[in-house]
Order: sequence, then C-alpha cells, then structure tokens
Amino acid sequence: MLHLAISNRIEKIKKFFPYFWVVLTLVFTIATLVFSAGYLAYRFTLEKEHQEKWKDYNDCGLA
Repeated sequence: MLHLAISNRIEKIKKFFPYFWVVLTLVFTIATLVFSAGYLAYRFTLEKEHQEKWKDYNDCGLA
C-alpha cells in the first residue's frame, strides 16, 4: 500500500516536472526583459539629464 502511494506521488512529480521548467524559463525571460527595459529607461533619462546640465556650457564653447 505504501509503495503504491509513493509510486503515485512519483508519477505526479514526473508529470509536473516539464511544466516547471517551462514556467521557470518564462519567468526568467520576462524578468530579463523587464529589467532590460528598466535599465534602458534609466540610462536614457540619465543621459538626458546630463545633456540638460551641460547644455549651456556647450553653447558657449567651453566643453
């Protein structure tokens, strides 16, 4: 009886295992895309702030 219960449990785990890797891969892919987009937005705003800060100096020829 115990062997049958353990065998059923193992079969359930075997059925779940491939879906686990698919979900894990999707989660990491989405997280990578979100972090990449956030980093690009951060760099864009940082560059824009830098250009605004030094705009007056570029106009007068000091930079």
